Amino acid sequence: MLRRVLLAGALWSGAQLVSSYLNDTDLTAGIGTVGFLTATLVLGLVWVARSTRLSDASIVAALALGWILRYYTVLRHEPSMSEGLLANPWKYSISVPICLFVLAVAWRLRWKRLWVCALLVLISVVSIIKDFRFLTGLALAVAVIVLVLGSSVRLGRRARVHASVIGVGVLVVLYLSYPNLATGGFFGERAQDQQAEYDQTDTNFLIANRAEMPQAAYLTAMHPFLGIGASAVLSSEEANEALDFVRGLGVAMTPARKAYLLDQSGTNQGYVTHSALLDSTLQAGLLALPFWLVALSALLRNAARTRDADAGRVALVWFIGLLSVWNALFSPLGLSLWLCVALGLFLARGPQVRHETDPLRAEESGPEATLASPGLTLTRGRS
Repeated sequence: MLRRVLLAGALWSGAQLVSSYLNDTDLTAGIGTVGFLTATLVLGLVWVARSTRLSDASIVAALALGWILRYYTVLRHEPSMSEGLLANPWKYSISVPICLFVLAVAWRLRWKRLWVCALLVLISVVSIIKDFRFLTGLALAVAVIVLVLGSSVRLGRRARVHASVIGVGVLVVLYLSYPNLATGGFFGERAQDQQAEYDQTDTNFLIANRAEMPQAAYLTAMHPFLGIGASAVLSSEEANEALDFVRGLGVAMTPARKAYLLDQSGTNQGYVTHSALLDSTLQAGLLALPFWLVALSALLRNAARTRDADAGRVALVWFIGLLSVWNALFSPLGLSLWLCVALGLFLARGPQVRHETDPLRAEESGPEATLASPGLTLTRGRS
């Protein structure tokens, strides 16, 4: 799996370099793609796991703690970078690393299922208060998955099906019920006002709220093989054609939305980058796509086969997997995305991981230790 990730990451970086060269844009951006950074970080985490006796949970907690301290440094000492973060730190910066840290600690301390679920419900409640709608739904979905898997540890292959169906089912229910919940004020005043606007134009809330996705999809279809290059600036004609496509889907093109989609307040490049998967294919061409297929499928496979008795690990693996899929589709290329994908791939890395070297499991007998998949456990084994 790691070899496939490395090859796909190298393919993306190479495609970006070629695209940037042919389109006369920034050549250095090809080296810094998420694929390259992710593969590098995964290799580093694997090296740490093999060189120390630290459990996977401890490694995840340490990285998350460093991530939190980095945000703290930005908020305290870099005012130019922290202006947007200070508006809602929970939503725009610290929530994800805090969630990863507490879930990793819950795994390391082997919290019981109900305590882990209570922690996830608490995260959901805080997220509602702080207007972070996705994390509200994600934490609830993971809590349901933990409850289901906790009662079906010994079901074997059927547990995978149960977890996958329940996880997808909860997200589908949240998606279908979102308009009514938003209209009723469940997600706060901002979501209520947005839904009222969407109802007037009879537009799907996801398309209306993420109009940059059809915009990027249209532009990618216009430049499928070579892309437009890193941070390229579109001609006004091509930018307006993409806006017409978005408008044709029923999205109300208000002056504020038009300015946003053209990125007039930033680079004025004629498009906005807010979907990592689509933006990578737009800038590098379709050769960036294999990385996402390999990485995200590995994360979801790992989540689907996670069925041991450690509720904290179940919660962490599912949290990272679903969060990474969401961020790949609906968030820009950035720190939160590549760190989450790298951590997920690290946890899914393969059969060299075993229980025996972890002090918490040292006294377990053979039959008890075989309940979990050997590739998804706390620590590495001796090699």
